[in-house]
Amino acid sequence: MEDLVKDLQIAKQSTWAERERLSNKFEEERKINLANKGILEWVTDNVRKGNKELQEKMVLLQKEKDQLTLQYKERRKGVDVMNEELQKKIAEYSKWTETGKSSESETKKRVTAIHELKERLKKETDILKKLKQQIKDVQDKQREERENAKAQMTAIKGSAEVRQKVELEERHQLEQQNKAMVADELDKMNIEIEQEKLEIQVKMTEGKKYTPQEGAALEIQVVELKANKAVVAYQLQTLQHEKNRLAKELEDVYKLHKDEMEIQQLQHFQTFRSYREMFEEQKAALDQRYRQLLEDSIQDAVFLSSRNNELTEENGELKQSVAEMKDVITKLGGRIPSGTV
Repeated sequence: MEDLVKDLQIAKQSTWAERERLSNKFEEERKINLANKGILEWVTDNVRKGNKELQEKMVLLQKEKDQLTLQYKERRKGVDVMNEELQKKIAEYSKWTETGKSSESETKKRVTAIHELKERLKKETDILKKLKQQIKDVQDKQREERENAKAQMTAIKGSAEVRQKVELEERHQLEQQNKAMVADELDKMNIEIEQEKLEIQVKMTEGKKYTPQEGAALEIQVVELKANKAVVAYQLQTLQHEKNRLAKELEDVYKLHKDEMEIQQLQHFQTFRSYREMFEEQKAALDQRYRQLLEDSIQDAVFLSSRNNELTEENGELKQSVAEMKDVITKLGGRIPSGTV
């Protein structure tokens, strides 16, 4: 009974802060135990493992892209030098043939040199195309990894504003990549155009003549290309306007969504505040009720304990009286004293 009274008094005197302190203490002890067993580190590493692997992949892909880009630039410089050299040889050959002093052996020598340089230029151009394709493959891998990272990010709960900024940055990076791809394609097209020009110049130096039908076909092709160029330019301009309009609409929709979310959050906060106030009132009423019950229980326990002590003392006194009476009866030879009747 005394232990029960002691436990009741401890429960009555303990506050919420004391219970929270004990809970934090037990939590720290669990963390220490988990850390000693190596489990806590394993759990933490698993949380950060995905992001770390993704970053390592992106770093490796970026290094590979930088190396390929450096090789491409070096090869491109060589191709430009060879282009200039080939044009120079063709120009010198044209001037030399116009003088009328050309011999068959010298002509053959110059034409052979032009063809050899042209073949070398073609091989270097093919290597440039392969490097460009490799760079494109690496860019596709980077884009795929970014898409995977974006998919993982959308699964994580977070601020809508942060997600919007990340998506905006992703769109900006995609736009920059597309611009780089367009510039690369233009660069590639210019190389092919220069190659075609050189081939035409070589044919002209070799005495290639165009028939009236071929000339007319080429003029028609030029007219069609000019018309297509104007249409494509207009399409690009239209697409740019549409892109700007969609970007503005997306920004407006985001702002509207943000405002609606803020209003909804305020409404939720108001609802939760009302529930919390009602809960606090119920909690206070229950706390008062059970504290009163606890106090009554403690008082009853104290009363019963004191009453038990009194009864124990009375029982002891009675036992002592009975023992004394037994002693008297024994001394009188089994007769009960007259004073006790």
